[in-house]
Amino acid sequence: ACGALLASYQRWLKPLPSEIVNCTNLDKQLERGVIELKLGSREEMSALIAKLQVYDHVVLRGASGEGKTALVHHYLQLKERGELPERLNNQVAFEADCGTLICSQTFGHSELINQIKEQISGFEERVLLFFDDFYQLATHKEAFLTFKKRLLEDRPYCKSILAVTPKEWEAIVALDTDYSFRRRVCVIDIKEASDEQTIAVL
Repeated sequence: ACGALLASYQRWLKPLPSEIVNCTNLDKQLERGVIELKLGSREEMSALIAKLQVYDHVVLRGASGEGKTALVHHYLQLKERGELPERLNNQVAFEADCGTLICSQTFGHSELINQIKEQISGFEERVLLFFDDFYQLATHKEAFLTFKKRLLEDRPYCKSILAVTPKEWEAIVALDTDYSFRRRVCVIDIKEASDEQTIAVL
């Protein structure tokens, strides 16, 4: 009975936190004008929207400066305008601070990641986590293993977007000896912008 009451409270009464520990609310950043208007590739945006409707965890793989973060920011702008599928429109986006997750002197890596997991408990369907510097977290074995278990394996879990370069991806593959990470993510390759695309953005 107590479990049922708690579940009802989580689902219907307890509000979704506007701030999550070790994260930045990207929707609020967008509202405040901190995130500027971005133009992402139409092909890659279509792929991101389509993959997020099917998969829970998407990796954006592309060279530095090729628009991984800009693509996510453009995605947020589409969401703000209500132009995404209903389930995606209803999610609140948070960017996890990968640097904080690996360098705190007060808590271990596992505890910091667990704090995020515990705070979004009951709201997994409404949260999207963005890891812009995912490689920082993936290069620390303890943090990487905890991330896989708590945010990719332990149900329920929220959707996530992870940004990496091809070189960083190779290093992650070397760490992922049992293929447990790659089994749970869908990769989208961010192509180098053509001259025409660069001119259009400018």
